[in-house]
Amino acid sequence: MNTIRSLTPAPNLTVRDYLDALEGSYGTRLTPAESLKAFQSCYQKPELSHSQYLQELQTLLRRAIRQGSVKEYEANYLRLKQFTDGVLYNESHLSSLQLDTKLNHPPGYIELMQLVRKEEARQEEKAKKRVHGGQRRVPVQITPLSVIVLKQPQHRHQW
Repeated sequence: MNTIRSLTPAPNLTVRDYLDALEGSYGTRLTPAESLKAFQSCYQKPELSHSQYLQELQTLLRRAIRQGSVKEYEANYLRLKQFTDGVLYNESHLSSLQLDTKLNHPPGYIELMQLVRKEEARQEEKAKKRVHGGQRRVPVQITPLSVIVLKQPQHRHQW
């Protein structure tokens, strides 16, 4: 914490400046080759959504770029390739995105995240519909009159 405090706040300091200061003080835990390997061997865990997995990949990729084992111009391609290879759960949910066809012109991180989150929202909406048996839920407005009608006892016919 003293390392960060020693950097006087200035508008020209970047996140990279802070990361460099931390790495200079504490060192890096992984070599550049190990950082690249960590990225390449990262696969979706069962508890992670697709967007959470993409965030994890992005963190590992940024570290590999920072350490020089990946060039910045390779990032979009490598991210998309590892994402499509590394999704292990509910991969059919992403089939409508046709990500394999985007490898020639891969989207950046923000655009890819937007695509993935939009698809997650679409799948979540479909799941809600399945839970309700495909029926649309129509909001019911309760008025004082409807409460009175609902509380009236039913008449039984005696024959």
